[in-house]
Amino acid sequence: MTNHSSAVEVDGLLHDLLQASGICVTYKLASSLPGSKPSLAVEFIGADSALLTAHGGELLLAMEHIAAKAIRLEAGQRDLLSFDTGGWKAERDRRLVQSADAAVDRVRATGVAFAFPPMSSHERRLLHLALAASGLPTASEGEGPMRHLVLKPVA
Repeated sequence: MTNHSSAVEVDGLLHDLLQASGICVTYKLASSLPGSKPSLAVEFIGADSALLTAHGGELLLAMEHIAAKAIRLEAGQRDLLSFDTGGWKAERDRRLVQSADAAVDRVRATGVAFAFPPMSSHERRLLHLALAASGLPTASEGEGPMRHLVLKPVA
């Protein structure tokens, strides 16, 4: 991924997508500094920002996915592109870490495995990292959009 060509491609895609959809938002593109790992961040601002984060951020995440496909990012490179609005992703990550803490308490108290709902690979990775300090084993299970993380009791 080259910053300039990817930024131009994402800018054109978003311009066309927002114009066709009638969603009332603007956006700012920010590229990483030269010499660092190439990355691109898009921040949406405007009256319809809440539409992007409704239903678990489906629209925001779908737009990010389409843009990743447009600039031909491989699955392992998806963290090089980030769409957000009003700090929604940081808040979602914070809530995931809180749910990890609650799940650890629950599994330790009951001795029963806890299955998180299906989520993206980014969210599963965040949970795996947050749960690592607990010493409890974790595993991703399921296929495709039903893939989820399971926190297991110590055997």
